[in-house]
Amino acid sequence: MTTPNNTEHANIAVITGASSGLGKQFYETIAHRYPDLDEIWLIARRKERLEALAERFPNIHARVRAVALDLAEPSSYDELSSMLASRQPNVYRISTLSAKPRAHS
Repeated sequence: MTTPNNTEHANIAVITGASSGLGKQFYETIAHRYPDLDEIWLIARRKERLEALAERFPNIHARVRAVALDLAEPSSYDELSSMLASRQPNVYRISTLSAKPRAHS
């Protein structure tokens, strides 16, 4: 857990593709199996889905953050990198993204 003088770093799980499918299932599992996590970051494009999912387990210890980012966009990686750099957490990453970029219309 992060202390006021930042002598320790938070333990967080970063779940990409979290708004549906495997990402949603990973969140449900992690929320209950890993009670010592300080935070769980849910990352996907659809903020409203992420917010609804984040509220699903109100009694878990971890703070749940809904982070709307489209990781098919390079600028989203920059934003996520900045978020992580400012916090310097211990990260447990779960990615459910495919390697194939999304077509732009």
